[in-house]
Amino acid sequence: MDRLAPLLYGPMLGGLVVSTWLYGITCGQLLLYYRTFPHDSLSLKAWVATAFLLDTCQQVFVIHWNWWYLISRCNGNPSGYLYNAWSGYLQVIPSELLVVIVQCFYLRQLWKLGRRKITVVLLASALIAFAFEMGYCAEGGIHPLLSANDPGSPVYWKFAMWVGVSSFSTVVTDVGIAASMIHRLHTSSKQVLPNSRSVVQRIIHYFIASGCILSVAAVTLSVCFFVVPRTGIFATVYEVSGKLYINSLLAVLNHRKALQAMLGESVDIV
Repeated sequence: MDRLAPLLYGPMLGGLVVSTWLYGITCGQLLLYYRTFPHDSLSLKAWVATAFLLDTCQQVFVIHWNWWYLISRCNGNPSGYLYNAWSGYLQVIPSELLVVIVQCFYLRQLWKLGRRKITVVLLASALIAFAFEMGYCAEGGIHPLLSANDPGSPVYWKFAMWVGVSSFSTVVTDVGIAASMIHRLHTSSKQVLPNSRSVVQRIIHYFIASGCILSVAAVTLSVCFFVVPRTGIFATVYEVSGKLYINSLLAVLNHRKALQAMLGESVDIV
């Protein structure tokens, strides 16, 4: 165990550091949103608040997870290092709920833009990813041994199935949302006034960047699980990935201020 500890808990601690840094950015963006857009609808404010509360809950689980192994040292029980702490697999619940909430925000915009069929398909993909992540969480509770994620474990294929399908569905959803938004905005840009095209182009660039970042995060998560299963790198990527979604949501909401300055009028993209 001493030989494997740096590979397991070193990356886990690194994930906590990056996750906490991103959580600080989230708090800054949240404050900026509520101060800049006090007249947004109550439903949108509640949407944002729910996403933030879920992100906070996941951050608490991540902190406890690191505290259990690195500070408490499993309450002095050496055999505790062989098991995944309860906070390790329960963090999946708020994290995945957060992902679905952010994806549904974008799908709502697609629906309003008239892309009804693709919205239903992508919503189904998002729900499949959520269901399989909940399966992974339940599997973690049933088989809490850390060695269960080792390819030599008899239950490894179950974890691999949950992770593989959920990651694939997440990539399909994120790429689908970005591609659909870009196509719809590009088509609309031909029908708007010349002074509005620069605004549309900026929104397109945002969705290109956002889709790439979120998709790469999902692919990286899956690759880490299958390629480096005996390390904590998978946990590190997972600790950080949820933060990317809420910051994506807050970034697009706060960016309206810059778009309004370009147009000289209010911009409704929500």
